[in-house]
Amino acid sequence: MFPDPLYLCAVYHRVLYGDPGSPLTLVGFVTTPDPEEAFTRTNHGVRADGWPHNAGVIPCDPDPRSSGVGDVFVGPEGAVAYRGVGTSRADLPVRAVNVSVVLLSPVQATTTEARLYVLAQPTDEALEALLAQPNVAQRLSRELTGQRRCSGTPLVQVHGALKQAVKVLRGLRPPLGLQALLATLPARNSQVEAVHAGLLISGVAHNEETRALAQAVVDARGLRLLPDQGTGAPCLEAWDFVHTEGQLRLTGRLHGHPGVPDGVVTTTPVEHLNLTAARTASLVYALGTAGTAASAAHLRTLLQLLKAEARCP
Repeated sequence: MFPDPLYLCAVYHRVLYGDPGSPLTLVGFVTTPDPEEAFTRTNHGVRADGWPHNAGVIPCDPDPRSSGVGDVFVGPEGAVAYRGVGTSRADLPVRAVNVSVVLLSPVQATTTEARLYVLAQPTDEALEALLAQPNVAQRLSRELTGQRRCSGTPLVQVHGALKQAVKVLRGLRPPLGLQALLATLPARNSQVEAVHAGLLISGVAHNEETRALAQAVVDARGLRLLPDQGTGAPCLEAWDFVHTEGQLRLTGRLHGHPGVPDGVVTTTPVEHLNLTAARTASLVYALGTAGTAASAAHLRTLLQLLKAEARCP
């Protein structure tokens, strides 16, 4: 989390100027939380040498045109498009990522951080590759630090919501620390815990992505990825996730269990998951069709988080 973040608005230009249906391409960032100001600083105006020479801008395109009709600017309150006589809200998905810029010198390493607002694409990896280009990284470092000279190429790291969620999940796994904090919340309420977890995830706090990841963080405390299972396990159809006493369980229509009649059941706490099966302390269940789209989406989010946890150093 950044107590006093430096906000950077992303600037997207239409590939075909003025065509609202033309694809958008990311051409730069402006050190302001105000999309209107981002438009002003990326419009050539009276400048003969173009907006990349304006203060507070980080161009990602070596020779961008002037911002104009149809172009999009992304800030903390969402995306806006320039309409020719001002801007208006653009119905486009927006997310935030935190960025660290590390400048190495013979005597010390200086780290500067900022929060960038972008559209749902590019991915964190693609954005990091874009910002790590030497000319972009050097300009980014200069604009963030105020230092006009930058020797060498700074190291740029992008920390999206998923990476932050992994850090929070790792803090919840031990018996102390964040786990102890959440354990003190009233009635072990999963939704309340998810709100607290969401505050620790430095993505877009108001965004669906972060809310889903926060709930997944809370639910994944006792979960691990389940290796692929063979066939023959009893099957849960029309299944949904439920929370009982702060623990994640499954409910659904069971069939194929040799010792239990077919019918609706609620499992004991889930310990391992994959896309097609779940394991509790005593039984593996094959997962049929989810009962709701929300539960199917939550399963995908849980697996995304657990897989990222396994990958992250």
